[in-house]
Amino acid sequence: MSFQLPDLYQNPQFTWGPPEEEMTIDGLSFEAYKKKDQLKFVDWFASFAKNAAQEKGGRGIGEYREVEDEARVKAHINEVTTKKGDKTWRRKTNRTYKKRYTNFAARKKNLAKLPNTIDITPEHVPVLDINQNAFQAHKMHIEMEDTPTTKKYYGLPYRINAGLLNASDKKPIPLNEARILNEEKESVLEDILGKEEVVMRKVLSEFSTQHPGRKIIITSDTTLAWLMTANHTENPWHLFAKIIHTNNSNFIVLGNIDDVQWVAERNANRPSDDDKTPAAERTSSLGEESTKVYQSFKVNICSDSRAQIKTEKNPFPNCHQRLYRYRIFTIKDSVNGDYSVVVRCQIDAAQNAKLVRAFGLLEHRFYDNNTEKYDASEWRKFPNKVMTFGFLNDKCKMTRWVALSLLSGADLIAFGFIARKGVEQPPADPAKITHEVLSVKVETPEHICKNFNISRDALWSTADTIFKSLFELLGVSDSAVIVKKTDQQHIFVYKDIKEEESDDDDDDDDDDEEDDDDEEDDDDDE
Repeated sequence: MSFQLPDLYQNPQFTWGPPEEEMTIDGLSFEAYKKKDQLKFVDWFASFAKNAAQEKGGRGIGEYREVEDEARVKAHINEVTTKKGDKTWRRKTNRTYKKRYTNFAARKKNLAKLPNTIDITPEHVPVLDINQNAFQAHKMHIEMEDTPTTKKYYGLPYRINAGLLNASDKKPIPLNEARILNEEKESVLEDILGKEEVVMRKVLSEFSTQHPGRKIIITSDTTLAWLMTANHTENPWHLFAKIIHTNNSNFIVLGNIDDVQWVAERNANRPSDDDKTPAAERTSSLGEESTKVYQSFKVNICSDSRAQIKTEKNPFPNCHQRLYRYRIFTIKDSVNGDYSVVVRCQIDAAQNAKLVRAFGLLEHRFYDNNTEKYDASEWRKFPNKVMTFGFLNDKCKMTRWVALSLLSGADLIAFGFIARKGVEQPPADPAKITHEVLSVKVETPEHICKNFNISRDALWSTADTIFKSLFELLGVSDSAVIVKKTDQQHIFVYKDIKEEESDDDDDDDDDDEEDDDDEEDDDDDE
């Protein structure tokens, strides 16, 4: 008997999937989708179940109903209009705060920039060009000694003026602008190795003997703070440096920098310097006014009594009485060798044996040329937020002030918030503007750094990037100049440009002007 294969069993069609009784929900049937089937955009409408079932001949898919995209959008707009009363309510949100402080893409175009502070001829080619990428690559990669070496205190500071701390927006205190730092006397501090600077010479002699062969940078806290914020500033500046070689060490002496307190430097609505802008609202005029207020507040914050602090003899008796500290910061570098920065720091006043740095911030109310009006005073409307508004508007400048406090080792920072007194229209003569102190906030440097995200290591890494560029000139040149040009984020380093040459060029220009004036006078006589 031959072997026969049994008949193959064939599954009946459409028998895959769950049983038919499981394909119903609440007595209503539904269809299952295959994985390859494209799902349509549907919404659940239970109220259409009966009608849909009748229309489809009772197939039982009335639980779903397709919704067209246009209908869905119109329904959403109608719902929003009913709630908000306006179809464009999303576009009418108040974005004034964002535009003013954070929207840097919406900055004013074609603003008149400040001229460069030094003329660099095409003959001078920069030795180094430090851009933002160099700062970012070097950021946070710095190792320092935990505590700097601090020499003795010199000079005797005043006590802080407690009456000025009680200023408020309701009871402002007039700023005595007659009390201002004497620029002629303060010019003694510009030369870090001048004849009057006996203490610095003594400190350098002792330190170089203890650490022979080490590279040493000599500077003041003001100059070093500018270098720490060099990658943030918008306005131009320059700084001369001298390179001195001795048997024991190599010294780089940083000169003085023009410490102008610019206003709204990185703000989206920052002022311009063109002729169309009122004289009192130009960048240069606001910078002079802010610097004057800054210096006046430093004197006004001091009372007539001296603090009880044990110090050495004041090395600068003819200058404004303050406390001087000579601090040595050592930066570790396993590749190029360690180097030290010797800094002459200042303390403005003292409060209960605590050292205080004082800074006066001028309020800048933005002026609209179209309406010829100022914006509302935010400091008077929100007196509890003056610190926040100050950092949003002048972050670069206030970060530099925090760097000054960290360098000096100050225990407290006193921020004076100062506004123009009774000025609602741009005055014809900016010199006649008077000011008043709205409030004084006293905080610790650590608290300010934590709240406004200021990193001590980031500040030092920026300065370290510039210092290492100067080290490359050792043995190549005996002088250099660090230049920040207007409207550029690059820092250029030139060699063989001395400060005396720049002064000679200025003198030649003055002589030419005098000769021209003499010729004009001769023509008038004829």
